[in-house]
Amino acid sequence: MPKKKLKDLIKDFTDVELKESVLELNDWNKTAILKDGRVRDFAHKIKEYGIDSHHCLNIAEKEVLREASIRFANIVESRRR
Repeated sequence: MPKKKLKDLIKDFTDVELKESVLELNDWNKTAILKDGRVRDFAHKIKEYGIDSHHCLNIAEKEVLREASIRFANIVESRRR
């Protein structure tokens, strides 16, 4: 089992990697096809934590969207100052 906490994995994504992941999720939503890319790679990392493979993509999707929301909120908040 990896040393880093599962919830902290997404924090290693650069802004560019996170943006690419969000765009992949958007395409997946539009086409029902998730192409090989960052989201699938992230799901594979999640599987290393002993998570059932049937749940890894769902967790990856939620973590990407959660982190993107947090970063967006931080950007908006910083502009108000």
